[in-house]
Amino acid sequence: KTSGEEVPFVLGVRDFSGSHVPWRSRFGNRLTGAVFRWIAGCRISDTQTGLRGIPADLMKHLLGCFGERFEFETTMLLEAKAQKIAFREFPIATIYHPGNPSSHFHPVADSLRIYRIICWYVCWQVASCALSGVLSAVVDLGCFALLYRIFSFAEQEKWHLFAAVVPARLISLGFNYLVNKYLVFGTTAKRSDPDRIAFPRYLLLCAGIMAASWGLTWAGRVILPSVPAVMTKAVVDTLLFFVSFGVQKHLIFR
Repeated sequence: KTSGEEVPFVLGVRDFSGSHVPWRSRFGNRLTGAVFRWIAGCRISDTQTGLRGIPADLMKHLLGCFGERFEFETTMLLEAKAQKIAFREFPIATIYHPGNPSSHFHPVADSLRIYRIICWYVCWQVASCALSGVLSAVVDLGCFALLYRIFSFAEQEKWHLFAAVVPARLISLGFNYLVNKYLVFGTTAKRSDPDRIAFPRYLLLCAGIMAASWGLTWAGRVILPSVPAVMTKAVVDTLLFFVSFGVQKHLIFR
């Protein structure tokens, strides 16, 4: 560590490419690594390695975290990501005895514990994104009500509404962008795309979601005319919410 440099989370990663590696170890690590990369947005070659150099500040934080054994190892990585601690990997040699009899990993029970932690993490992030949308709707409505009263002098109703709707929507979009960037997805200026790149992508996503909402709702009405339009739109917007969540997570707030 040099002066002013952040202390990284050091991982000794095993090589799973050799023929001597048990198939369950190779498959389990690759699967967990792929899932972790999707939900946390960072690539870790060996999520279950026990050789770890933990920064002192993170170690104090981990004392209050839930979990035992392998699930705590996953919690540890997620907490390091949440605290914006960088990971640094070093390859290590690993010897497996035939049948790997010394392993303490129980494929079914321990896998369920690990993925329980991962599921909770995903659910928390999805719920945070949904709450951000609700708060943005409140901001939108509040700004609309205020601006509608301010521009009440407009003679024509259409311009009166335009002067209230457009600024209110822009303010709520900016609010939603900032909340998602810094709170929901926890990105920082150093490790994410700058606003001049991310914000246009975000606006493009909003436009695409609105267009898709209209198009899919219209298609639903054509295919299933007996279903109420409100119900059709509710189903479409729910599906589009998860699409928007994935795009923001992996393409906008990386």
